[in-house]
Amino acid sequence: MKRTELKRRTPLKKISKKMQKQRSQEVKLKKQILKEQGRCGMDDSRAACLICGKWALLDKHEIKSRGQCGNALDRKNCVCICSSCHEGCTNGIIKLTVDGDDLVVTWVKTSKTKRILNYTQPLEVTA
Repeated sequence: MKRTELKRRTPLKKISKKMQKQRSQEVKLKKQILKEQGRCGMDDSRAACLICGKWALLDKHEIKSRGQCGNALDRKNCVCICSSCHEGCTNGIIKLTVDGDDLVVTWVKTSKTKRILNYTQPLEVTA
């Protein structure tokens, strides 16, 4: 049986060099954050979520979005959290704010808060 080649109706957009550079810098920042959060040795992007604490593949979340004058390459503006917590932050269920060197996590419906001290500092592993 002869197969026909799949054809796209619209061509893929080319990514500008500026965007390619920014994306590569964001990947480097994510790897740095995961290293600081104590990632698992088997997978580069698996570590403990800062909010819920479960081991999972983590996403990079910007505390202050680019639309709110946040910088995607600023270490103090980015955290790595699991996909379910990231979805909660994006949908407004969980609110993240920075207070000095601490990250304050607020659940909007219950007004429950959690303070993560020195969230930008690397974890110290004690044996």
